[in-house]
Amino acid sequence: MEIIDFNGSGRWSAQAIQERYVEYARRMKVAPLWDLTPRTSEHGQRRWVYSVMDKVIKGIEAGDKSCTQIGVEFIEEDGSFDCGRILKSNTARALRRTDLTSEQIERIRKRVVEMLWSAPLNSIQMKD
Repeated sequence: MEIIDFNGSGRWSAQAIQERYVEYARRMKVAPLWDLTPRTSEHGQRRWVYSVMDKVIKGIEAGDKSCTQIGVEFIEEDGSFDCGRILKSNTARALRRTDLTSEQIERIRKRVVEMLWSAPLNSIQMKD
């Protein structure tokens, strides 16, 4: 069977995210734990494994503080991912609607400034 996995690798693999989530939940005393099992779909000889970040986003929207921490880390990440722009946009929207710590707010501000600072000048509209 061919497996098409939309999760990242290394620090952003489904397993690594799940392990970080459990550690954050333990430290933050989050209970019950949010289910971070990636959604899957099968058709014929193909199996698609969708990004676990979809579940993290749902956790952020539900107020799970461990998911929120992972969401902040995700938008700080410079690396590229399958569907990364959409996932980062959805993560940012979810973070906008949840309670954040002052540290998380500052980290997001810093990331936005870094992104604006590194944007090519020709992509920024200037008024005469």
